[in-house]
Amino acid sequence: GDGELCLLVTKLCGSEVVGVELDQELVEKAREKARALEETNQILRNRCTFVVQNLFDVPIDTFHVVFLFLLPDTLQTLSQSLLDRVKGGGRVVAFGWPIPRLENYLFRRQNGEGCE
Repeated sequence: GDGELCLLVTKLCGSEVVGVELDQELVEKAREKARALEETNQILRNRCTFVVQNLFDVPIDTFHVVFLFLLPDTLQTLSQSLLDRVKGGGRVVAFGWPIPRLENYLFRRQNGEGCE
């Protein structure tokens, strides 16, 4: 996407965030937003990175939290990989739709749909 959520998480939590997107133009927009915000916000400096990469090739086993805003078909395709690769104690946050095969791991529902 355009990096808004990644930048918000970094700003609010001080976390290191990696935004992954297939669209080069969206990544460039996200990087521009990050550069502009870094000038006024020390917390953001070098903590938010955006890469052009296929999500299926990202080493998600190195992340504590994986946030997904994907269509149901992609979530279906990715679900087994998430089960296999998310690090112990890691969390998967999905916005919009539930992740198939992860229902047993769901710890909170928002309005009866999706997981958080």
